[in-house]
Amino acid sequence: MPDGDTVMSDSASSCLVTAGPPGRPSLRVLAVATSVQSGVPEERVLKSTHTIIKAVREALGRINSGIPDPERGFDWFITGNYSATTRRFLTTAARMPEEKAYSPHHATHGHYYSADQLITPAALEADGRLTHGRRVLLLASNARSWSLTALERVDPTPA
Repeated sequence: MPDGDTVMSDSASSCLVTAGPPGRPSLRVLAVATSVQSGVPEERVLKSTHTIIKAVREALGRINSGIPDPERGFDWFITGNYSATTRRFLTTAARMPEEKAYSPHHATHGHYYSADQLITPAALEADGRLTHGRRVLLLASNARSWSLTALERVDPTPA
């Protein structure tokens, strides 16, 4: 879709968002930032590692300026279920250590558009790796936009 205008919404997935306090373990959205390269021809964007790195780092700068304690960083980094080479490149672009990139279903599920970024945190939780206070950085991308979402696991306080 060369003129697509959605990020994390492609009818492959959906999620519930509420402003109220969670009644069960939840993911709190800390910040969202998108970088768009609409003026560059698609074939140049996809071939230009410099364009992608610049766009991801632009969005990352906005994320870090909008979250509390940005020096804490993120415990996990999640992209779509791309090949190992592509995920490694995007992890480097986001200035994340390779061991924080998490993609347990890439071989079994393959890439399923924005559903990847919803299924993978659930796998982190099921593996016991996503506990209260842990932060996750999601990257959703298409040919012209790179959108980062910073999340934090929040467990309800006991009554």
